[in-house]
Amino acid sequence: MQEHLRFDLLAWATAVALGVLVWHWRLRATLTRLRARVGGGYFVALSCGSVLGAYAFGSLNLHLSGVAMPGRSILGALVGAISAVEIYKYRHGIRGSTGIIFAAPLAAAIAVGRIGCFRAGLIDHTHGVATMLPWGHDFGDGIARHPVQLYESASMALVLAALLLGFARRSAWMLGRCCAPTQYSWHVVQTMAERSSNNHLFYGQTSSLCEQCLQLVPTKILIEDDAVWYHKRCAEHGTHKTLIATDVAYYRHTHDYLKAGERPHSRQTATERGCPWDCGLCPDHEQHSCVGIVEITEQCNLRCPVCFADSAPGHGSHRTLAQVEFMLDALVASEGSPDVVQISGGEPSIHPDILAILRMARAKPIKHLMLNTNGVRLAREPEFVAALTEFKPGFEVYLQFDALDDQALQDIRGADLAATRLQALQHLEAHGISTTLVVTVKGGVNDSGLWRIVETALRYRCVRGVTFQPVQDAGRNPRFDKQRHRSLLTDIRRQLITDSGVFGEDDLLPLPCNPEYIAIGYALRNGQTLTPITRFIPKQEFVGVAPASIAFERDPQLKQRLFEVLSLSGGALNTGERLQQLLCCLPALPTPAELRYEHVFRITIVQFMDRFNFCVGGVKRSCIHIVHTDGRIIPFDTYNLFYRDLPAGADPRSRLASRARDAITKEAKP
Repeated sequence: MQEHLRFDLLAWATAVALGVLVWHWRLRATLTRLRARVGGGYFVALSCGSVLGAYAFGSLNLHLSGVAMPGRSILGALVGAISAVEIYKYRHGIRGSTGIIFAAPLAAAIAVGRIGCFRAGLIDHTHGVATMLPWGHDFGDGIARHPVQLYESASMALVLAALLLGFARRSAWMLGRCCAPTQYSWHVVQTMAERSSNNHLFYGQTSSLCEQCLQLVPTKILIEDDAVWYHKRCAEHGTHKTLIATDVAYYRHTHDYLKAGERPHSRQTATERGCPWDCGLCPDHEQHSCVGIVEITEQCNLRCPVCFADSAPGHGSHRTLAQVEFMLDALVASEGSPDVVQISGGEPSIHPDILAILRMARAKPIKHLMLNTNGVRLAREPEFVAALTEFKPGFEVYLQFDALDDQALQDIRGADLAATRLQALQHLEAHGISTTLVVTVKGGVNDSGLWRIVETALRYRCVRGVTFQPVQDAGRNPRFDKQRHRSLLTDIRRQLITDSGVFGEDDLLPLPCNPEYIAIGYALRNGQTLTPITRFIPKQEFVGVAPASIAFERDPQLKQRLFEVLSLSGGALNTGERLQQLLCCLPALPTPAELRYEHVFRITIVQFMDRFNFCVGGVKRSCIHIVHTDGRIIPFDTYNLFYRDLPAGADPRSRLASRARDAITKEAKP
């Protein structure tokens, strides 16, 4: 904005200088006659009208766009000046054109001032519509647009040249009517600019993060070009425009699934600084822990290029048994009977006391226990997989399974792991251990052919579902390109619907816990054949009856209705009323002898927040939480953005500068 102001001042100076020169050159006698006709009040009216019009129109335009700050408008200045002058002339009985002295300065001022608008970029709100023409300009949001500001500058420069030529030839018409072509030419191009800058629907407002400094910034939610965008405004770094969703209809649909959350039994922090700087959970958080993650080690047996925990061989330490029990007890105190607890890391399977930790967790009132793993140990040590059978039922392996080809795995995991993952799956199948495959999706790397992973999963009876997670830009993520590597929930959902031939629009629905960020669909499984069932659940039941939970044990009526539905796995699904109280989330659960968990298959898409798509409202509804070693329970999104490695009691804002530098540096790091 400082550069914009410099060009504004330069435009005024140019106008004044040119006005003086033209007056001495050709308009001295004309101005003397004009002054005698109109008097000094004319110039007072002109000055006051232009200033009031400029600020009134500019500020109103920003207000209507959802921006509460003063603004200036050339159109407003012109309208204000003309209105004030015409009122003055009417009251004093003055007829005829009186704007000759202002024509050339006005054209020069616009020609210079609009260059400042161009250099200000998106923040000026005068950019044009998207274009494929070679001179389209990227104002910082990755979209080539018409540089309408330069069009205006060029048109006014041509008008100025015509004016000066007419003055040089002492053209009677130009000396008498020169202001009209100036106003008309500028108005045509200005109208193009004003119309093209309002080609979006203002859908709402939130707070997101500046993508350079990570400070909380006001953010408009815009619907434009059949997509949803965040338009962020940082006082220091200007504006950022970031794509949020590529399916407007689905994005709107997510808000129909909002429901009241379920509060945890206890809170770990007070609300003092405001979201997201009080995480722990604070009293402002709107959702309990559907999934609690306990990281038992910082070490790993891989050094994946994509790792939100920044783990590596020899990096950090293992948590002691006492530390792990303290973290588990903190989660139990918060939840009573936690629905799902994931033992994670680092790579938890390399912890020397992993089996003792699993036994410890099994002794707690935890409904469903999961082990997050990259599968390396499971592939190499079948005896370790055999030892995991001790924890059945109510136990599941959450297995990394990012791709079927080693090229994509090299990019994401830094190793040829395709054969390793399949070997791990074979061992899990041999021992009948429930498994979910989890796919980290990176744009341009493994975001095509996702349904092939589902087809692979269906070849193993032990696999209960596949979870797709777009890359969260946190931790270690070198050379991450915002335009090429981001993959959105709506992209993945659309691809699965298109490629599966099984799931339709009504089968992959928003999860009521946090509908913008999680989509889920269920199917009955008969061997490798899937029959979707989510479509049969009336939305009012899906939202109104289903508790914000991932387990059925607390509601026997819901469990019984689920049993009735699953008993139809061999027949036609033509009785939707039996599905009315089916839950949106379905991990392992106690089942009748004739009904096995393997009859249910789920597809889940979980999009975590980072500096690009962060939303305070979404964070408040987050239900996937990480347990800190000091007992705080922190949303997965903010933990990886602000709280990982942060000492207890420290203000997360104290490290924003260093975290922002790391985020920007890694974009270019090999």
